[in-house]
Amino acid sequence: MDSNVLIDYLRGDETVANFGLSLIENKNEVFISVITLYEILCGKDITSSKEKKEKVEKILYLFPILEINTTTAQTGALLYKKYQLGIADALIAANALNHNCTLITRNTKHFSRIKEIEIKIP
Repeated sequence: MDSNVLIDYLRGDETVANFGLSLIENKNEVFISVITLYEILCGKDITSSKEKKEKVEKILYLFPILEINTTTAQTGALLYKKYQLGIADALIAANALNHNCTLITRNTKHFSRIKEIEIKIP
């Protein structure tokens, strides 16, 4: 799952909340990349208060976290060069590709160009 989906959820987006609920009800496994974790934790508006920070931590640590290894770095570099992505997006896409996962994102501008991965938009 991409950070923009989690950010929208944390901001109260009902569409994302309902999408997440349907994933849970259908017993889908949902993962986040360590890059997604990093991006969320860096967000000032999301972690500006103790209450928001606690909510973020409860949400983030519900999901297994996909680490970056040598294979992910190599795949990320290929995607970065092929699609002119930012480093973070290239690594998130590489994690999805290497773990055969559908990427849940609202960032269609960047990720829809990547033919090697399937994306789902909440």
